[in-house]
Amino acid sequence: MAVLSISDPAFLVDPYPAIHEHRPAGVVPNVDHGGVWLLESDAIQSVVRDPSFASDPERADPEAPITGILKAARLSIFYMDRPDHTRIRGLVS
Repeated sequence: MAVLSISDPAFLVDPYPAIHEHRPAGVVPNVDHGGVWLLESDAIQSVVRDPSFASDPERADPEAPITGILKAARLSIFYMDRPDHTRIRGLVS
């Protein structure tokens, strides 16, 4: 059974034969960048309900180097709301 690749031109033209081939397994590994495709309802529901599958990297792996970078980025003016954003923007101007 081949690995699904969303960048494969044949897959882009018609993805359904490949999905049909992989559906009995329920999970297909390595979609281009090491991800997985979930093709079965129970597998999807288990991931959706499991907090360890967080989209927030800080929750998924608090010790990962990217977590510190993301925390710092969230403190930047780009993620601020009023009135803090307005105050900081005034100082920068």
